[in-house]
Amino acid sequence: IALGVVGASPPLPLDHKIFFLGPAKTCTTALHRYYVSRGHKACHNVCEGEAPPGRPYKGREAWWSATARHNLNAPDLRYFQVFSDLGDRADFRWLAHAYPHARFVLNSRGLLPWLVSKADHVARNRRQKNCTGPVGGSDSCPALTWRQGDNRDATMAGWTVREARHQAAVLSFFDGSAALRARFAVVDVEGMRPGDLAALLDWVARPDLGARVPVGPVLNATALPAGPSSLTGLVRWLLGGGVPSSRDFGVAKVNAHGQHHAATQARLAAALEALGCPRDAQWDRLYTNCAAGLERAGLPPLPEDPPPRASKDKERPRGGWRASRLKGGAQEMAHPG
Repeated sequence: IALGVVGASPPLPLDHKIFFLGPAKTCTTALHRYYVSRGHKACHNVCEGEAPPGRPYKGREAWWSATARHNLNAPDLRYFQVFSDLGDRADFRWLAHAYPHARFVLNSRGLLPWLVSKADHVARNRRQKNCTGPVGGSDSCPALTWRQGDNRDATMAGWTVREARHQAAVLSFFDGSAALRARFAVVDVEGMRPGDLAALLDWVARPDLGARVPVGPVLNATALPAGPSSLTGLVRWLLGGGVPSSRDFGVAKVNAHGQHHAATQARLAAALEALGCPRDAQWDRLYTNCAAGLERAGLPPLPEDPPPRASKDKERPRGGWRASRLKGGAQEMAHPG
């Protein structure tokens, strides 16, 4: 997506952070670049940039790993302001309490194009590692983890169920109070027109949390006439076609990594339907309707991710300056989710 600059406002104080809670393959790179263009210190998966007092810094693990340890002293969380990519792995409940001025965005897109993007990303990983075919599981590609190398139909269906549960948990949590609702928004990265999306992203970074959304379509419950005190109206709006369908904008034809394959879309659409996900639900931005059908099929759950390694969350030496070494898990080289 290409976002124009509209109504520029000065960056927020560094403790007024913005966390994107959507998964990878939901235009996280474009969202990251937009906030960089606005003067914010933004972090996309692994943080890199300037650390006080103007020295180069690069983290050795993903930003969301620090949230699992509940460590406010982690350099990534101290030095950066906007966080995106793999936000569905962050502990958003802890973040909301640890940063009372932080804002949160659930970035989503149509289910089927999201799965196509993930599956094609894995196919590229498999080709790079000379795995057995572009589609398969980790057993046919021992060089990759299951996240990096498994794009079988059942795995893609499992991602649908897992992400639907994450979306439901996020919506339920931020519906807990008026203060939380004021700090929360949902963006449909494909269904919203670029100007509206840019204006909404600027609204997320507003100095005054009480300000209402100045644009339409509005994707924040505080401005919905049907339910200003609840996220119920927002959920119904998203599921009921309150914003244009992703199909109306030529979904998932190209992203930062290149062309998507129509064959992947056809394969996954047929597989999801066979497993109990109706065709219409495959284009929803909230995945609960599709996931309900898939759960009735009794799919095996996806593997659980190991917890992040213990870390002292110290800085990594880079560019000649001296600092303590960071102990922790290495970042994933290439990930689809």
